[in-house]
Amino acid sequence: IRLVSSPRRVREYDSEGLSRLPGLDHCQLTLSSVEEMTPEQKISSKRGEQEHVQKKTFTNWMNTYLSKINPPLQVNNLFEDIKDGIILIRLLEVLSKESLPVNIATAMKPAHRLSNVKTALDFLNTRKIKLVNVNPLDIVDGRPKIVLGLIWTIILYFQIEEQEEMLLELLGLSKSTGQSKITAKQALTTWVQNAFSQRITRYRQFNLHINDFGPSWRDGVAFNAIVHSIDPNLVDMKDLERKSNRENLSMAFTVAEEKLGIPKILDPEDVDVDKPDEKSIMTYVAQFYKAYPETGKPKALTANEREQKQFTDFLDTLQIAESQ
Repeated sequence: IRLVSSPRRVREYDSEGLSRLPGLDHCQLTLSSVEEMTPEQKISSKRGEQEHVQKKTFTNWMNTYLSKINPPLQVNNLFEDIKDGIILIRLLEVLSKESLPVNIATAMKPAHRLSNVKTALDFLNTRKIKLVNVNPLDIVDGRPKIVLGLIWTIILYFQIEEQEEMLLELLGLSKSTGQSKITAKQALTTWVQNAFSQRITRYRQFNLHINDFGPSWRDGVAFNAIVHSIDPNLVDMKDLERKSNRENLSMAFTVAEEKLGIPKILDPEDVDVDKPDEKSIMTYVAQFYKAYPETGKPKALTANEREQKQFTDFLDTLQIAESQ
């Protein structure tokens, strides 16, 4: 299969396919240039950084699945490679384990591209996956915001939402309640909190009450805690205090890939920032959720475990009271 990208461009992009910021070089921002920015330029810069990290993370995630195809495929520039719809269809095939019709030609015409993209979107609709403001033409044109939104929707469904029974169990809902009240973020947050509560409660020096997928993950402790929850022999939590954020992040990502088979789709520098990208972190954490669902399932506590939990909760309450 050969990817054929359309030379037509609607907007101006940089070498990585990211939207150029007006009057700014996205990749060469200095402290002085940031200080000289107008509020509008700062917002544009932040959006550009977010777009850059999401594009990188989503591309890595897609490639972990596309590499399983025979012959394997690879996305190099997401906003370009998705235009003809072939990559999109192949991705959905490996995720769903179903075959979809696809138009492949040496010279892909606009009609071929539109047909492929429409096939992919129609397939998602049959799965009752809600697509908001996604038009086939926008994908064919490689519009970054729309492309990233589509891939994010696919990630949420196939990594989290597709496991309906797991979702209902995590959130304590019955099938009759329906899935309308469930969000992927709720499910993933609950899974993480359950995973931590099983094995990590004794490490009280760490703040492991995770309620977001942003700043709480910056120091790398939470990522290591997930690995530890799956296999305590892989991470010594006491070592984390002596290491930097990036050292902790690098260790978690490396151990998870080498020992647990979790692809490293993030880099430490993507997370060790003031406002880490929520969607990128959720995409990475969702890989653990899908591969090791039992880790975060609610478990019935023994009498000793209940007593220990009550004591730990009491100590936490005292600590909070002393800090106020």
